[in-house]
Amino acid sequence: MNIVNSYTISVLERIKNLESFIVSPEINFAKIRELGKTRLKKALLVYSKLKGMTIDVDIADSKNEVITNKENDKFNIIKNEYGTEIFLDKPLNIINIKEDIKKLNVDIIVLEFTTETIDEIKKVLKQLKTRKGEYREYNYKRGVY
Repeated sequence: MNIVNSYTISVLERIKNLESFIVSPEINFAKIRELGKTRLKKALLVYSKLKGMTIDVDIADSKNEVITNKENDKFNIIKNEYGTEIFLDKPLNIINIKEDIKKLNVDIIVLEFTTETIDEIKKVLKQLKTRKGEYREYNYKRGVY
């Protein structure tokens, strides 16, 4: 679910046992700040190979595969019980701006791992301490909505 506005949050607040939600990676930092205070804890993806889509069509030969489009962008294809999920190969990574994230009134930061190896996960966890790594903000800078 893409949580992009305070109306959606007010609806979610009515769900009795719900404690938190993840803000959509499709809105920009300014709009995240505008969401304001809420009963629910706001979570923000700071590292994730974002999911582009889930489809029912079987487009891969193996369970996990990488495909490349005409622009030479790579996508990870994962087949599972939900269908075929397509993830961006280059992860969203805003760990470097941890101090700026604090200004967004976010309660939880989320690291989401999908196809990473153990070594890649260790590298990302090290970035939490050093705040150094490959910065890639995708839509957080300009937004989609």
